[in-house]
Amino acid sequence: MSKKTDPSPERQVLRSELRRLEGAALRGRNRTDAIAETNRRLQEDQLPQLSPTTVGGWFEKGTPAQDFNVLWALVEVLLEWSGQPRPDTLTGPARATAAARWTNTKELWKTRWEQARAAQSVGAAPDWSRAAVKAYLAAVHKTAGAHPYPDLWGDTHLPDLTDVYVRQQATPQTDEHDGPGPSSATPARSAVGRAQHAEEVFLTGSSITVLLAPAGSGKSTLLRTYRAASAGRWLDGEVDAAVPVLVNATALARAAPLPAALAKATTGELTRRGLLEELTADLFRHPPRHRTPWLVLIDGLDEIPEADTRRTMLQLLTQTAAAQPALYRFVVATRPLPTRELHDLGSHVPRFELQLFSPQDLRTYATNWLQDLDDPARHAQTFMAGLARTGLDVLARTPLIAFLLCRLYKADPGRPLPNGRSGVYQECIELLYDLNTHKDIKTTHDEAIRHLKNRHQIPRDNLAAEQAARQVRENLPELIDYLAHTRINGNTAPATEILTSHLHVIRPPRLKERLWHAFIGDLLRPTGLLTEHEDDFHFRHQTFLEYHAARHTTRDEQACTRLLDQLFPPGRQPRVPNPEPSYLGFLLDALLSSPGGIADETTSRIEALTSQGGSSTCAFLVEQVDFKTRLPTKPTASRLTCFARNEALDGFTRVQAAQGLAGVEGYRDAGVDRLTALADDTALHGFERMRAAEALAGMEGHRDLAAQTYAQLAADTTLHVIDRWNSAEVLTAMEGYRDLAAQTYAQLAADTTLHGTSRVKAAETLAEMDEYQIPGADHLVCLTRDTTLDGFARTCANEVLAGMEGYRDLAAQTYAQLAADTTHDGSTRRLAAEALAGMEGYRDLAAQTYAQLAADTTVGGLTREGAAEALAGMDEYRDMGVHHLISLTSDATLDGLARAWATEALTDLGLGVPDSDDEAVR
Repeated sequence: MSKKTDPSPERQVLRSELRRLEGAALRGRNRTDAIAETNRRLQEDQLPQLSPTTVGGWFEKGTPAQDFNVLWALVEVLLEWSGQPRPDTLTGPARATAAARWTNTKELWKTRWEQARAAQSVGAAPDWSRAAVKAYLAAVHKTAGAHPYPDLWGDTHLPDLTDVYVRQQATPQTDEHDGPGPSSATPARSAVGRAQHAEEVFLTGSSITVLLAPAGSGKSTLLRTYRAASAGRWLDGEVDAAVPVLVNATALARAAPLPAALAKATTGELTRRGLLEELTADLFRHPPRHRTPWLVLIDGLDEIPEADTRRTMLQLLTQTAAAQPALYRFVVATRPLPTRELHDLGSHVPRFELQLFSPQDLRTYATNWLQDLDDPARHAQTFMAGLARTGLDVLARTPLIAFLLCRLYKADPGRPLPNGRSGVYQECIELLYDLNTHKDIKTTHDEAIRHLKNRHQIPRDNLAAEQAARQVRENLPELIDYLAHTRINGNTAPATEILTSHLHVIRPPRLKERLWHAFIGDLLRPTGLLTEHEDDFHFRHQTFLEYHAARHTTRDEQACTRLLDQLFPPGRQPRVPNPEPSYLGFLLDALLSSPGGIADETTSRIEALTSQGGSSTCAFLVEQVDFKTRLPTKPTASRLTCFARNEALDGFTRVQAAQGLAGVEGYRDAGVDRLTALADDTALHGFERMRAAEALAGMEGHRDLAAQTYAQLAADTTLHVIDRWNSAEVLTAMEGYRDLAAQTYAQLAADTTLHGTSRVKAAETLAEMDEYQIPGADHLVCLTRDTTLDGFARTCANEVLAGMEGYRDLAAQTYAQLAADTTHDGSTRRLAAEALAGMEGYRDLAAQTYAQLAADTTVGGLTREGAAEALAGMDEYRDMGVHHLISLTSDATLDGLARAWATEALTDLGLGVPDSDDEAVR
């Protein structure tokens, strides 16, 4: 007999979608009715009739129809029956909307049908693609040590990424933010999933997974690190669930088909890594190997400025994943977006929040960076002290900021670290210019100007070209700021084309446009501020674009005044400004450091806003404190204190405010006190109190306090068991607190307010900690003997004991006692007997236990019959089991079903039942 195989993934999709549609449509009808109606329509259209067998193949095996029109006829009927009206039954705008919906639906079903048809004859990728995939993987593997922005300061100035990389964690999100925040883009109110290695994001098996994190949090590094590691595994002969391929979201937004966009982006990046042949779109139209999809890693969805374009892209991914599940899976990395944008993906799509560095992670990262300095431990200590002194220690937990600050420190260890985020970016750009002196940018620019003007032999044309070119070079910093400003406002045109619209970039009439654009590119290229790929110039990171855009937006007093009125319109009710928080921070920094009265007026309007109260205002303040924006210190601290103490606000907002207060210079202790108080506040939800403890754990020097707080939360009987358990797990994951964690699990195991299974789990976890195996086992023994617990919990505790060395005899005796305990129901007692029978070396005791249970009139007949049948199945105890089965067939106190089962068991054993018992059995 041939081995039964599952349908291909494509046919499984077709099958599941048909079943889902049928479930929604057949309300009071059946499939036969649907086939009859379909055949009536097919006859009118002179198409072949459907048989129940053919349709059954569609629903049971996903077998695709020979003719799509026949399949669509049935789908049409089911769609109508499920409540989707046909366009010809409607009028006006509703008719047009319905027509578009039916057209799209038909296309989607046709794609599913085509994929199922193709899966019948096409398995693995074409032979020609194997070499291309291997070449692709080899080139990707060479990126393993490269930073996401490798030429930011030149490869010679950066350590290998593998030498400094620190693994981050990610937290699954379960509940959406439901507050009225400015963009509903604040973290989820209840991200209750336990933090795990961030690589788990790529292993969900979901068709689409979303990775959320603020600017500079390490999303790009994570995607590239995983891609390179996976390529290495494939090359070593290991098999991953998918083959990763990376593409920036802006490349997908250019309306090119997905395979073409992947081919272009990948070829453009990997040519520098030894890729010799151009990758074709056809490569990405097939699985890289049989039953293995491409894992498309999409970076920077948030960098697409238009919300409608982002939504369209997400819809495209959803449709593509549904239509081609065996070809593509997607991981989308983005900053937090308004909830409504991600809502269209559906609640089933996994979402993870990438966690920032912990204080220990930051220390490790800095130590790795400074390894080649004399006495690296001393330098790391000095660096960390500098972060604390400047208040940058929290901001530096953002990986990009940590990267920039380590680079600044390493360039000049004796130089003080900058103040605030804008200061970091300003000094980094200055350092960039210093490190690029080897490029001799002035000479390069002079040569570009000379080359441009020498194309003209007429003196006046030569002079005009030179003057225009020099004007561009003299204003190049301002032009780069202008480019950033236009890009952040949605202009996706090529950089050289954008710059030609600036007043300082006036092309002489006799100068050809292509030469002018090429010259502008020659000036941009050596600055180091931009990178060139796909025939255009791009800022190396979104935050660099934001910094330069803010410089343009606040370039003079008039521009600052205009911006201030846009952010905080005078004469209106104050509202949180619209710009994305990271960009807003750069704008506010520029306003608050402006000369004249601009800074004072900005402060006044911020205070007017924050005096209004509310969660959105609190979120605004906390975000800007986190970015180290130059907010007025005392008023900011005062407002955050009020928010943290305001019992009318939800606990999440209050914890957020206390955490923000701790980030205000000079108010760290005040914030810690507030967080501690909130963690102890029994009026708050458990996850809100855990948020407070999490905030404490993220502060250098307060891990002991955080650990004690987690232990107290785990012991708090007023909390839900899930919150208590999560607190214990987080404590266990904190390095250096193993004894406290063990003590916490011991308390949970002994807590009579918990359900028995929770206590068993706590004792089992304790026993799994090597040095606490004996105390854990002691708790398990106590739980097996605790008559206040139900039999299932006691059996579970004994099951753990049975698997522990040195406790098998005790566990076997306990199973026998549990099976004999008449205070438990029959199913629990039989479960204990079966567990005993499954233990090697205790066959006699198990047989004795089954015999006692089969003869016990205090339990139900089915339990007794099951015990007798199990006993008969043990070769050396067959006769004893048969004896009990015969007795059960004639036991008039049992119900008919138990006696019938006993008779059937005897028949299966090749035995009959005495004639005298036949009537009783019947």
